[in-house]
Amino acid sequence: MLLNLVPTADSFRIRVTYQRVSTIDAYGTLDIPGGTFDVLRKKQTEYRSTAVDVKVAPLGWIDISTIGGQQILPLGTDTITTFHFLNDVSKEAIAICTLNTSQNQVLDVQYKVMPPPAATYTPAVYEVSTYPNPVQHTLFVHFTDDATAAYQLQLINVQGRMVLEKTVTAAASEHDVSLPVAALPPGVYELVLQRNGVLVGRARVVKN
Repeated sequence: MLLNLVPTADSFRIRVTYQRVSTIDAYGTLDIPGGTFDVLRKKQTEYRSTAVDVKVAPLGWIDISTIGGQQILPLGTDTITTFHFLNDVSKEAIAICTLNTSQNQVLDVQYKVMPPPAATYTPAVYEVSTYPNPVQHTLFVHFTDDATAAYQLQLINVQGRMVLEKTVTAAASEHDVSLPVAALPPGVYELVLQRNGVLVGRARVVKN
């Protein structure tokens, strides 16, 4: 028994100490399951030392790691080198590679599970026609939609200011919406069609 080496010992403890040294040593792109990411590579070297102490009265704790403890426990210092790949999509490393002692072979690779990319919504662009055009009193706007939605029709003057707006709720069908324009001064206007606030169509309108 280990305690037999020191007859007056009344207890013992296993002491493990760590020392880590980290540095950013490279940058580039990394392909992992889930995508390709711009990354910084952090090289981390960890020194882990294991020792055995015995408590001897009245001396206190004494390190006996060098007088036989190795026969029972894996004592000494281990060096562990890892590469941590850092990216701004995650607070943690998105990949960690553990190297062998010679640092020329990868022993283990861990990947962070990345969320799937967010779907990008591309609104449909509708063909918008107006009549009569040029117009004097009432402008009719014709468009076809593919679902029930709220549509906003706006007339924009050459100064970029909206001078007329109308909101309609339309189901999937062809539609003709009327806009009273008699009070508008003569000129060229841009008709803007929005679906739930997203631009889906334009047309040029001339007011006589």
